[in-house]
Amino acid sequence: MSSSNMLRRLVLELEQTLFRWASLFTEQRPALCLQTLGANEKYPHNQSSVLESIFGSTLWAVPKSRRSLEKRWIRKMSEIGHFEAARPKKNLISCVECGHWHESHTICGNCYEKVREETKLMQEAFGDTLKYNHPVQEVVVLYENEDASKYSDKYIVKMQKNRPTWFSKALLLNAPK
Repeated sequence: MSSSNMLRRLVLELEQTLFRWASLFTEQRPALCLQTLGANEKYPHNQSSVLESIFGSTLWAVPKSRRSLEKRWIRKMSEIGHFEAARPKKNLISCVECGHWHESHTICGNCYEKVREETKLMQEAFGDTLKYNHPVQEVVVLYENEDASKYSDKYIVKMQKNRPTWFSKALLLNAPK
């Protein structure tokens, strides 16, 4: 039995079950009304049921025969997907800051890891005071040997280490020079 016949039979059984279930809760039985054509009108399709009119066009997209094992293996082992990792990359460049290699359209993984570590240290220096409540003032992170008197109106977080070379002090737009 083909898959279209099985699907058709399944939907017909579902339709009958729904009609039986609906008739239990109503006094009148549901009726399926179809528009009939006159004798002089021509009906373009010879459809045997309502289901064929609904599912008829969707069942045309089913392949006529299954793919052979050889053709499946050829598709699976094609060069596009299978050997993609084996091809050499041609878009690698070295990072200007640290010299590690990375793809040209991405950031350097080594530099990004350093920034993540520094951010984690800053969050630990903030403590629990800023964890759930945001400060009313602007936050400034100061490292050792930096003057805090310039930032009298800002919330100051002090780090107990020297400022990294890649972390410029002039990153803030209104930072004093």
